[in-house]
Amino acid sequence: MLYQLLPLLDGWKDLSKKSITSVDIKAGNSYKLSEISSPGWILGLFVRYIGSPDATLAMELYDPFEGYRKITTSVSELLELGLDMPNPSSMYLAYYDLDEDHYCIAFTPASPMPFYATRTRTSRITLTAPEDSDIKLKQYGQSVIGIVDLDRFIDSVKRVLAPAIPEIEKITATREIAGLEELTEELRKLRSLAEELVKRPRPMEEILRLLPGVGR
Repeated sequence: MLYQLLPLLDGWKDLSKKSITSVDIKAGNSYKLSEISSPGWILGLFVRYIGSPDATLAMELYDPFEGYRKITTSVSELLELGLDMPNPSSMYLAYYDLDEDHYCIAFTPASPMPFYATRTRTSRITLTAPEDSDIKLKQYGQSVIGIVDLDRFIDSVKRVLAPAIPEIEKITATREIAGLEELTEELRKLRSLAEELVKRPRPMEEILRLLPGVGR
């Protein structure tokens, strides 16, 4: 896949980041954890907060065919599903303390997750507090690769993936190469023989003598 070729390609940038600043998110409000304006891959992310297990973590990804689609989860949902250990196919709880209401949701896909984004159709990751209580964001981190120069990236892909076409020496078809020279010579001998036989007084008897098994 293209992600594995990144060391050989141009036009991409590491957009990974980690924030350790505490942020208070009021009930019913959303906080933008990340906004990305170029296509790329999500390698992983995590968010750690204190508060209600009903807070919602969402990835809003733009789809060129269907428009925006939102992938959401919450601590309550993950606990109900039993996703409290590393999971290569979905988000999971990396840490939770029900007594202190302290949680960490992580996403570490088995293979980098591609996404589409532009300056006018960004992809966003948000954390939303439930309608009835505030929460406190403690830390957010992401590992993301973005294609920041699409034309340069495409050119480098073509350069790396273009097959090396060997030069093929032009071959001129000749009678010898085609294997016709010997056949032509034999046909010439047969014609000479036929012409000679026709000139003889009794040509048919001569032909039958040379070709046994051929009836009249």
